[in-house]
Amino acid sequence: MRYSLISRNGTEYSSTTLEGYERSLHCVLTPEFGARRTSKIDDREWQTWVDRLSREGLSRSRIANHLAAARAIHGWASRPTRRLVERTPLAGIGLPPNDEKPRTRVADADEAVARDQDAVETGIRQRTECSSQPMPLSPRS
Repeated sequence: MRYSLISRNGTEYSSTTLEGYERSLHCVLTPEFGARRTSKIDDREWQTWVDRLSREGLSRSRIANHLAAARAIHGWASRPTRRLVERTPLAGIGLPPNDEKPRTRVADADEAVARDQDAVETGIRQRTECSSQPMPLSPRS
């Protein structure tokens, strides 16, 4: 069975995007906000959460990834055909300043292969470290 989700602009989310959203949902969003209705989480609470993640040392790009997952969920819930939430409080949420170091060089071929292998192993560890049961996606109709 093939699973897919369609974004607001009509394109399919890639499998890596869906995997990242699922990790954010199970490992970050659900532990943080629990089973609360999204309509009960206002923009001040979202911004406080983003600011706290930044103070705790999470990178801007990682925070942006978690925020993208939350925005995708809100986008789905706020579509005119669903109207589960009236509006998304995430529209104006600010990210921390981009103080990450710019890339100053490109890896050579051998180093790139080694990093790819490490990334695969790290990705496998990340998926198993957050031991929440994966949420099944709805089959594409």
